[in-house]
Amino acid sequence: MPVRDLPDIPETKRTLDGREQRFACRLVEHAPGRVVVLFVLPAARRVGPLALPAGCITLGHFWSDRPYNAYHWLTPEGASLGHYVNVADETIVDATGIAFRD
Repeated sequence: MPVRDLPDIPETKRTLDGREQRFACRLVEHAPGRVVVLFVLPAARRVGPLALPAGCITLGHFWSDRPYNAYHWLTPEGASLGHYVNVADETIVDATGIAFRD
């Protein structure tokens, strides 16, 4: 299924100081307490020492009962760039959205 045909789902990341970041994702898979989403980076960005190019594909994995979430970054062609595990709490996941505290 083409990415454009996947349903929209927002990801909201809250930090301890109250800031929020929102990402317009696409829903890949949903099961009770678990969601997998896809996000395409609109512009290049750095995460620590890793340079992510514009068009980088992010697969985000979120669970309501785990103290973390995980991301897999791929080039636009599908080659793996790396994985990132994020400590998180107050995670809410369902087919309408994801919210967590980083």
